[in-house]
Amino acid sequence: MLAKLRAITDTPVKYVVNTHPHDDHVLGNSVYRDAYPDAEFIGHPFLREYLPGKGAANRKAQVDKLPGSPRR
Repeated sequence: MLAKLRAITDTPVKYVVNTHPHDDHVLGNSVYRDAYPDAEFIGHPFLREYLPGKGAANRKAQVDKLPGSPRR
C-alpha cells in the first residue's frame, strides 16, 4: 500500500486512522510509523489499552498456531 500511495503523491502522511482493532487494520501501523515518523495515529481510546495488552497476546497466539512455528 505504501508503494501505491507514494506512486500517486509525495505528500507526507499526517494521519493514520485505525477504525477498529482487527489485525488486518492495525498491523501496517509500523510501516507508516517508519515511513512517516511525524504521522499522528488516531483511533478509539480502547485501542491504547487493547493493542499492547490483550491484542498483542491474541496476535502472538495466532502466530504460534502457524505451520512451522517453534511453539507448534
